[in-house]
Amino acid sequence: MEDVFIFTEAYNCGKIANIAINSFLEFHDTYTINVFGKESDFQDIESKSNLINFINLEEDRELAELYKNGHQGTAYIFASVIAKRFGNYNKIMHFDSDVLFRDECISDIEEGFSQGYHLIGQRRNYEKNRPGLEFINGQSVKGVPDTIGTCFFAMDLDKITVTDFGVLKKMCVGGISLTGEPILDFFDPVSFHVIRNGGKVKYLPSANYGGGDEKGNWDNGFKELNLLCDFGKNFVHFAGVGSGLNFEKNGSGNVPTSYSDWARKRYFLYNMLFYSEKIGEYDIDAFKQLSKEIGI
Repeated sequence: MEDVFIFTEAYNCGKIANIAINSFLEFHDTYTINVFGKESDFQDIESKSNLINFINLEEDRELAELYKNGHQGTAYIFASVIAKRFGNYNKIMHFDSDVLFRDECISDIEEGFSQGYHLIGQRRNYEKNRPGLEFINGQSVKGVPDTIGTCFFAMDLDKITVTDFGVLKKMCVGGISLTGEPILDFFDPVSFHVIRNGGKVKYLPSANYGGGDEKGNWDNGFKELNLLCDFGKNFVHFAGVGSGLNFEKNGSGNVPTSYSDWARKRYFLYNMLFYSEKIGEYDIDAFKQLSKEIGI
């Protein structure tokens, strides 16, 4: 893993990233984590481990504006990492700020790379997508390959041939597909680009990492929790929590109210779960289930 750039974003959500980083270090104590954010975010990170490399983006005004528009800011960071703006590396590994590591996970990434895979991550179903969509923006999902979720994933940059940073940023946010497939979510155009360039995909097992399997089945042994969030034996992705904190602190900007309200409620639940602070209404039944299974 020497040539792998491991990163996460604490930008506007240091309090959330704190839990993810602490849990990562609990099970992985030899890998440097590159943490993007601002000084105020870094102050929320409790760990003083020398394995944390803080990358301060305080002075990047373009990024500050992009973070007012949903995932545009995250896409900017992703594109910057893929463009190798932070070092001479050939592979990358990422985890979201709103995840929890329950066990060691990097060995699955290392195994994937050693077997020649270019994309490694949780499956994002297309034909068997969870909402049951047959068409996305008028395009059929039949025959479209499954992509990967970005909550915890790794990628060999060898199959990335896009050199225009603006195009790469649009691909990361899910705004343009160079290969013509319908776009379901963030980063999918990059996955399609890698796949169409001959890249091999290793899908992490849903029993360990949550999400659906190749048949679109979400009953992975944690059915109710896995439908609430991506819940597996090794890993949990709460989804929307970092955005919820950002919206609560800074307002939702141009983000649709339906998403900002959903994200805030996710943050309220997460905050009660890990910090025992009630700052808004949350799902009490979900809190009880998560608290019991996680052991809090």
